[in-house]
Amino acid sequence: IALATAAMKSSTKIIGIEPVGAPTLYESMIARKVVELPSVNTRAGTLATRSSDEMNVNIINRYVSQIVLVTDEEMEIAQRWLWFELGIMAELSAAAAIAALMTGKVKPNPGQRVGVVICGTNGDVEFQN
Repeated sequence: IALATAAMKSSTKIIGIEPVGAPTLYESMIARKVVELPSVNTRAGTLATRSSDEMNVNIINRYVSQIVLVTDEEMEIAQRWLWFELGIMAELSAAAAIAALMTGKVKPNPGQRVGVVICGTNGDVEFQN
């Protein structure tokens, strides 16, 4: 997504989001190389990886301005908000960017346009009002 976005509009600021319990790309971005975590601790299954591919890390180092970390609890709140406010049933990982916005970890400037990729579903989630 970062590569395609940069190709369409190079001035777009791209921010990645990861769980606190699996900061694979965050650590790799700091090291500027692939880092393998000793372990991961997150319920966000599709973001629960110990390492990434070198090609992905290279693309992220080139096009992503920062990686922001959110907790599983913050993603759960965002997941519930997506469901109750927008009717979008998203898996925990898909709610990560919304969590970063809701918590203020990502703060757009007034009037700034923001795009968020929300993908994936998890039919095993049940919400109580």
